Amino acid sequence: MKINEENITLTPCSTDPFYEEKTYNIKNDRVRILGKVVQAIKIYD
Repeated sequence: MKINEENITLTPCSTDPFYEEKTYNIKNDRVRILGKVVQAIKIYD
């Protein structure tokens, strides 16, 4: 995550190219960060 006076850029830790960096204007866009994923588990049967 990068923050300057006008923008916030969210950078995913994923290696999946589907998830890209997203930049939001702090004054014009409503951005609310609720938390972060610390672990994801997949169960294969």
